[in-house]
Amino acid sequence: MNETRRLGRNYTLLLLDRVISQGLVLVTSLAIARTLGVEQYGIYVFAFAFPGWFVLIMSLGLDSVVTIDVAADRSKASSYLTAVATLRIPLVLIAMLLLGVFLLLLLPNAFERNVAFILGLSVILEAYSETFKVMFRAFERMEFLAFVNITRQVITTGFVLSLLVLGFGILEASLVFLLGSVSGLALSMAIVKMKFVWIAEKVDILTVKRILKRAVPFALSLVVIPFLYSTAPVFLTILADFTATGTYNAAFALMTALLLPFSMYAIVFLPAMGRMYATSPSMLSLTVRKTQKLFFMVCLPIALGGWFFAEDIIVLFYGEAFRAAAASFGVLILLVALYSAMLGTGTALAATGHQRLNLYISVVGAAINIGLCLALIPSAGPVGAALAFFAAHIVMTILTLMVLHRAVDRTGFREALPKPILSGIVMLIALYGIPGMNLWAGLIVAPTVYFSTLLICRGFTVEEWTLVKDALKGVFTRREPSN
Repeated sequence: MNETRRLGRNYTLLLLDRVISQGLVLVTSLAIARTLGVEQYGIYVFAFAFPGWFVLIMSLGLDSVVTIDVAADRSKASSYLTAVATLRIPLVLIAMLLLGVFLLLLLPNAFERNVAFILGLSVILEAYSETFKVMFRAFERMEFLAFVNITRQVITTGFVLSLLVLGFGILEASLVFLLGSVSGLALSMAIVKMKFVWIAEKVDILTVKRILKRAVPFALSLVVIPFLYSTAPVFLTILADFTATGTYNAAFALMTALLLPFSMYAIVFLPAMGRMYATSPSMLSLTVRKTQKLFFMVCLPIALGGWFFAEDIIVLFYGEAFRAAAASFGVLILLVALYSAMLGTGTALAATGHQRLNLYISVVGAAINIGLCLALIPSAGPVGAALAFFAAHIVMTILTLMVLHRAVDRTGFREALPKPILSGIVMLIALYGIPGMNLWAGLIVAPTVYFSTLLICRGFTVEEWTLVKDALKGVFTRREPSN
């Protein structure tokens, strides 16, 4: 299978996984918000965000190292699985202990503390299941990853919705999340044992040392990045209240749902880029430039349309009680365009051995986000948190462009950005120029104007259309790639 078809198949399988599983996550979140109200929804958001900090203790960047090394040499799979599975057992226990202690100090209310601890356990178990899921990514068999994630989320969503209909609350729902994490872990272990490799009888100490040494920059990045994403919910809870947290997260959850393609990019392309860098570095640079252009072309109208219809979108999904979240959503949705323009840059740096540069950039971004959250949340609340998050990513984008040019290759911005931006401007002019434009009419007018303009100015080449067709062919072709 050629590289384009391989990547197309894996990406589409992962897209199916994320659309279904994350779509169910969003359905669950919306059901909790609409059924239990803004404050209870805020407790739910905090109970997922804060425990995520303690998962960092057990992550250590191990999954990225396993993905890169096993993708290059599958004979290492058993020894790597043994090393990582063994390392993480005591780390799981430490994470659980620290989570309980800090929740006891932060939350005087026993009910809120119990909800946070139960959801924290589910997050920790889900993190441990990555020990086994990473084998699906390393072997580039995304169908198994999709099967596990979708199955787990179907179980979770089905039970949570049933409990809400029966009149139960957030505590009972949290127990269901824990059940879902247990089922996902058990299923991942079973598939790895039956289809791939299994844990060896003895741990190879040299393998453990090698993995830990290589994992250091990845581990430090994994410490920083979750702080970047969870700072706002935690700080809003501490500096304001659960209502502010729920308002912000209503906007943030919709934005992250639209970022599904970006979260999948690194999972699919990291092992492929590792192979490209070893055999054909020029192919790696070309892959980054082409995917940047294709994703930016599709995502720019989504970002601009989301900004234009921010209030309508929030009310549609969450109801009138969450209308105040529209201001935050109008800021955060613009990140969809920014992320697409930078797509692949961080993955390329990681695959080429420059993960430390990713780390330094993430540290700067997290520090800016924390500082601005502390400065803006007391006066601006959820909107201040959104502005802090957006500003941090602007700075990170500038720094990434600077180091990418030196460490890997030039960016494809001159080829990728001008024509889609022109088409986006024409689209906005059309939306503003039509009186009384509503969301449903905009869903027809906006893409029609945007892609018509893009076609007229020849923003899509024959070569790029060939790449898309090859990627789609890979969806329907199954041939085991060679080592």
